[in-house]
Amino acid sequence: MSARNPGRQPHAWGEAATAHLRQRWADGAAATLIGAELRVSKSAVVGKAHRLGLEARPSPIRATGQTRPPARPRPVKAVQAPPEPRPVLPPPPPPQETVVPRGCQYPRGNRPHWDWCNAEVVDGGPYCAAHTRLCWIVPPRRAAA
Repeated sequence: MSARNPGRQPHAWGEAATAHLRQRWADGAAATLIGAELRVSKSAVVGKAHRLGLEARPSPIRATGQTRPPARPRPVKAVQAPPEPRPVLPPPPPPQETVVPRGCQYPRGNRPHWDWCNAEVVDGGPYCAAHTRLCWIVPPRRAAA
């Protein structure tokens, strides 16, 4: 099994397959055609031919002795006029300050229609006496050990 292809069995290059590869390679058959006949990939055929020391073939992309085709001329970009300046917009208004109630700040109701309790606050805190007891939990005192 291959580590890169789990579950796939490697091709066993037997005597008959190797002889067929040597013959078809000498005939000049394409590696893909040989691979299809042997039911292996083109890369397997090329790799086995290399390991057997068979004669290397020229690249089918560019035959030896050929030069690169002349490069196509790149299109010339038209010079564009500079864009018109954007109009200067007035600065945005400053954000509105939220109104903080002077009394108890415990919210009542549901969004978006809610308001404040506004009862008299206790000890300069944010809540009235009832909401202070509701919001602030005082831990019980420990007994002296």
